[in-house]
Amino acid sequence: MKFKIIDLYIAKKFIGAVVFTLLLTAVISSIFDISEKLDNMIQNGVTLKIALVYYLSFIPNIINLTSPMLIFIASLFFTARLANDTEFVALLSSGVSYYRLLLPYIVVGLMLTGTDLIMKNYLVPYAYRNVLAFELKYVQVRYDNDARNIHKQLDNNSFFYIHDVDLNNNIVHLLSIEKFDKQKLIYKLNAQEARMDTVHNNWHLHNYYTRTFDGMHEHITRGDSMILKLPITKEDFTQKVRASPAMTTPQLSKFIEEESFKGENLNNFYLIEKYRRQSYPFAIFVLVMISVAIATRKVRGGIGAHIMIGILIAISFELFMRFSTTFSTNGNLPPLISVWIPNFFYSCVAVYLLYKTPK
Repeated sequence: MKFKIIDLYIAKKFIGAVVFTLLLTAVISSIFDISEKLDNMIQNGVTLKIALVYYLSFIPNIINLTSPMLIFIASLFFTARLANDTEFVALLSSGVSYYRLLLPYIVVGLMLTGTDLIMKNYLVPYAYRNVLAFELKYVQVRYDNDARNIHKQLDNNSFFYIHDVDLNNNIVHLLSIEKFDKQKLIYKLNAQEARMDTVHNNWHLHNYYTRTFDGMHEHITRGDSMILKLPITKEDFTQKVRASPAMTTPQLSKFIEEESFKGENLNNFYLIEKYRRQSYPFAIFVLVMISVAIATRKVRGGIGAHIMIGILIAISFELFMRFSTTFSTNGNLPPLISVWIPNFFYSCVAVYLLYKTPK
């Protein structure tokens, strides 16, 4: 099927509605963000140039977070206006098939899905890095001190453990390192306290002792202090969930592989972040189809009724997504399934609504 004038008209108006909605959201979000960070900016001497660079990165980031819902609302509002003006009735009366009217929505929906897919996986992480760097430098940020009982794998035969960490003072307590030969323990180091030297990337151990096993013999060494080089930095203990959006998808995949090798408990956070970058763009297409199925019906209450129904669906979709990902984070639901269940369910809803829509 070829595009006709009516298709170009619908596609043009649809894209215009989406662009207007995204820009309006960007402006409102920027105003709220300025009001929240203005005191910090003034105190830290942020220049106009630095602020502009920050908000050029902030806007794509905030749009990335809200794009499925915003595009859904824009599609719903635009389509409802056409239905309210009885334009769909005129087209259907002239012999145009209802499913033929879906063509411009399908094309634009696929375009938006592809664009969002590229943005989320490759472009937005670079913008998020600038946002994160700005906040770390000009907005007060303190590390999370709740990190306890941390286990990491240093290499194929060495394992690292600490009881707790004070990241604001760069101190860890009850540090332990174990080395194995196959399944046999050959070396163990324990220290009551260790301080991280973030300048030279060294560890200063205090009140330590080592145990070396040689067959049936054991050699013990004690000391007050020693300097140790470890492939672990302060960033390994910080809340990396916050930093994961700053990685492109290939970088995130490599990071997950490295953390798994270290024995890090990922708690599915990173896997959810990775899979959500594919599921959310697809949600755009699904929600566009739902918006068309709902808004092409001319109902009492006009556009207001359509908008109300759309908001309820948008909220339910977001709640469903959060509910399923929470089950994955705190339960046994696989991350891949958790982020795709809402899309599958609402795809079925879209098919049902399109089938039942009066034609």
